[in-house]
Amino acid sequence: MHRVGGTQQTANLAPANASNVQTDKGFFGQLKVTVVKGVRNILSANYSSIPDNAKLASRNITVLASALHPLFNKRDNDGAKDSGQDFEQALKKASNNPKSMKLFSQINRELEKIQQLQEELSKLYSINDNILRIPGAVKGPRYTEVKAQITECQSVMDGAKQKGTLAQQKFNKTVGPQLKIDFDALQVPEEKRSPESAEDVAKYEKMKTNLLQR
Repeated sequence: MHRVGGTQQTANLAPANASNVQTDKGFFGQLKVTVVKGVRNILSANYSSIPDNAKLASRNITVLASALHPLFNKRDNDGAKDSGQDFEQALKKASNNPKSMKLFSQINRELEKIQQLQEELSKLYSINDNILRIPGAVKGPRYTEVKAQITECQSVMDGAKQKGTLAQQKFNKTVGPQLKIDFDALQVPEEKRSPESAEDVAKYEKMKTNLLQR
């Protein structure tokens, strides 16, 4: 039979009958094709013009197993595995890394220092406000002393923040995404915390159990 694009030959299919079923199997690319019993009766009601000698057959097409399991790049597999680690697995891994534990301890020390300084500053500001209510007190030694203490606390706090931020940046490079720390969020006082910073603090408290070196 001649068709557009070249010469083709008609396929020889086994005739269907009621007594037995003849099948012809073969592989075409990645598809397994099976020729089974004729189904002429199913279509005869709608297609009355089908010739008597027409042979109809159904094809049971089964995809080979090799087509169902595409190959993945090994690097992609490793990346998916790393990103799929849960919090506990990442925490266990970090607890076996001395560098991660050392940096975490540094972060915790600076956070504790900042918290103490925040409390001290709150007291100093309160004292300063009371002094300002006294006429002429701004020229007295007590006012000068308190102002100097406030300035010193602020300076020490700035230094603690810089050290803590640097330790946090180094720490985040040694752990997975589940354990990364936001140092700024951890400094927020409890009464001023947003839901996001509160979540960061809760995660940090869990991490202290495994990573804090005393």
